[in-house]
Amino acid sequence: MWNRLIYILLIASVLVGCKNSAKVSEPKGKYTRKPITEVSESQLKADILAIDAKMQLETGNYEKAIEEYNELISQYPDYAVAYYELGSLYYSAGDVGKAIEYSKKADQLSPGNLWYKQQLAELYSITHQTKELIKVRAEMADLEPDKIEFQYELANAYTADGKYKEAIAVFNRVEKIIGITEPVSMQKQKLWYAVGDSTKAMKEIEALAKANPDEQKYNAILANMNMERRNYSEALKYYKRIAENDPDDEYIHVSLAEYYKKVGDSENAYQELKKAFQNPKLDIRSKRQILGSFYTNDEFYTTQSKYAFDLAETLVQQDPDSASYSLFYGDILMRQKKYDRAANYLRNYLKRDSSEVEIWTALIQCDFSTDKDSLVLSDAQRASNIFPTEPIFYYMQGISLYRMERTDEAIAILEKGSKNGFANVYLEADFFQMLAELHHQKGNNEVSDAYYEKVLKIMPDDVSVLNNYAYSLAGRGVNLDKAHKMSRTTIEKEPKNAYYLDTYAWVLYKMGNYKEAERYILLAIKYSEKEDNRTCYEHYVEILKAQGKKNEAETVTN
Repeated sequence: MWNRLIYILLIASVLVGCKNSAKVSEPKGKYTRKPITEVSESQLKADILAIDAKMQLETGNYEKAIEEYNELISQYPDYAVAYYELGSLYYSAGDVGKAIEYSKKADQLSPGNLWYKQQLAELYSITHQTKELIKVRAEMADLEPDKIEFQYELANAYTADGKYKEAIAVFNRVEKIIGITEPVSMQKQKLWYAVGDSTKAMKEIEALAKANPDEQKYNAILANMNMERRNYSEALKYYKRIAENDPDDEYIHVSLAEYYKKVGDSENAYQELKKAFQNPKLDIRSKRQILGSFYTNDEFYTTQSKYAFDLAETLVQQDPDSASYSLFYGDILMRQKKYDRAANYLRNYLKRDSSEVEIWTALIQCDFSTDKDSLVLSDAQRASNIFPTEPIFYYMQGISLYRMERTDEAIAILEKGSKNGFANVYLEADFFQMLAELHHQKGNNEVSDAYYEKVLKIMPDDVSVLNNYAYSLAGRGVNLDKAHKMSRTTIEKEPKNAYYLDTYAWVLYKMGNYKEAERYILLAIKYSEKEDNRTCYEHYVEILKAQGKKNEAETVTN
């Protein structure tokens, strides 16, 4: 009686010791323990030694437990539990080599024990022994073929070893048990792609779609797969199926738009995208992101601009007060040269965020392009108050004041702006050129010449500056050799420019070379037929008079 009680306690202890791995069922058939009445004396002694070792293990005396388990197997070399426990102990201690050695022995002695196989599988997995792992996982799947977890683990082991077709075969067995499901079908699809068979990969999704006729995402996957394979007619079939089954789907028209764009049908692509943008289920942020990625920059602003701009306006109408849309649509209107409307949207944006130099610059450009000098002046003044070191805003004030014939104010603001320095040499040259011309108008010739010299140090070959400076010198009759050299450079670079030819003719006239002056003034008149050439004719008359050709001069005057 006493021996049997000890044995019952031992059984409970051993079972607890075995259940520390994956969820597996108890061993079946010939591998189950014999009834207590059939236990031999030898078996009982072994079990008593095992319970002693287990008690050492439970109280944390691991070294003593290992010692006693080794003593046990030295006396009873076929005692499988001892090998299993030693394998577990060495596994916990980090000695994977010994853990595998003892776990393999336990599995050999009791090949039907799933706990032993699970421990061995874990050890093979962490040591990347894929072939051994496959063998153990296959044995577990054979022992309990209806246990889905074992089939999944076997398929994963095959996949890890690159045996994709074998993994597919395992998933096929799973489908026979549980039917067609998304996780299995999607995994099989990936595996077929891995072996290079896209046709079978597609068939997996077709079967999934057939098994789930109300689930539109599978039609979408099939459409995308056909698009990737350039089977455009097949792709369109699936896209249309989605549209028929779920006309309110917020993304189907986006997909159709992408399809039509891919096949080169810009009109239908635009129409489908417009339908998507009219769907209230698609939020405004998503619509903007879609539009931003649908067309390339070149398509958006040039080749497809008539569609892109209309779609942009559709979005703006849906969210007219959005600051981000104000900037986005303002840029579009500027590119369309609709400056008045663009300025309104940019001002709307600046009401919410006035911290960006580029937006102020764009607004002032719109004002300038519509010849609204008072707006250029007021907007540039506001901008320079926010960005007092930015020269562009002083320059734009100077231009507007110049065009409004407020010369002294223009000079004052340009000189103020120039004191801040320049990060851009071209803007510096623009400042100096404008100041040179303004001082010339005021008769401040020495100051004007000094500014022209500053410009030429920055841009010595700028034909516009050379021409204006030369004309200024010729008008005063000073430094004519310098004026001749500068003006000659301009006509060599642009021999059909009427303005430059006129200046050159006037310089020659001032130098007393009337014959050459007449030749070049006639060229200036020839190339200025489509322009206001009154100055050319006035100079022509003076040149004729200087040569004593009064009758010809009167004819030109009349």
